[in-house]
Amino acid sequence: MISIKRVVKEDDFAKIIQDIKNATWVEASEIDFDNYTVAELFDFVSKETNILCVAYYDGSFAGMAFGYLLKKVYGDKWIYLDEIDVCKNHQRKGVASELMKYFFIFGKEEECSELWLGIERNNIPAQRLYLSLKPTEVEDVIGYYFNLENEN
Repeated sequence: MISIKRVVKEDDFAKIIQDIKNATWVEASEIDFDNYTVAELFDFVSKETNILCVAYYDGSFAGMAFGYLLKKVYGDKWIYLDEIDVCKNHQRKGVASELMKYFFIFGKEEECSELWLGIERNNIPAQRLYLSLKPTEVEDVIGYYFNLENEN
């Protein structure tokens, strides 16, 4: 059984970090363990617009997702889903689908008009997942990355 929980300020961040660090991740997850600290997690979930969820499969840590509640200048609210990561040993068990469904329900409860996410073109498994969830539209988007730490 899969359960999804939104992380809140009262949660045990040390345990969540330990779960993240003990998990086996696929290379595409690009998880930088050094950036997962109690202070950073607390800071993240302390902001109302930030959403961090953890997933458990039969009580075992199975993955996580995070995103942001945003408001457009003309008032529409929407969710940007930044990342979904599923542990290697829980891939293809429905964990990512359940995380997505959580965000759909959360977005409706928050009266959001849309949920938006992007993926790399070569991430075929993620594309299959998102297509199976019947998106309203699949856009042909070009993304640009600017490394602000190294720009002049």
